[in-house]
Amino acid sequence: MPKPSEARQRAILERLDKFSRFTDSNIAIPFTNIKIGAEAVIGLLPVVGDAVGL
Repeated sequence: MPKPSEARQRAILERLDKFSRFTDSNIAIPFTNIKIGAEAVIGLLPVVGDAVGL
C-alpha cells in the first residue's frame, strides 16, 4: 500500500483544523468577545442535535 504524500497529509490536517475550529469556536455572540462552536448550538436540540453531533 503506498504511503500518502506529504502534501496530501498537510491537506488532510488543514481540513481537520478547519473542522475543529468550526465545531469549537466559530459562532460569535453579538456584542461580546465570546465565541461558541457549532457543536454547542447543535447540542441544544434534544435528540436530533446529539445524532448530528455524532
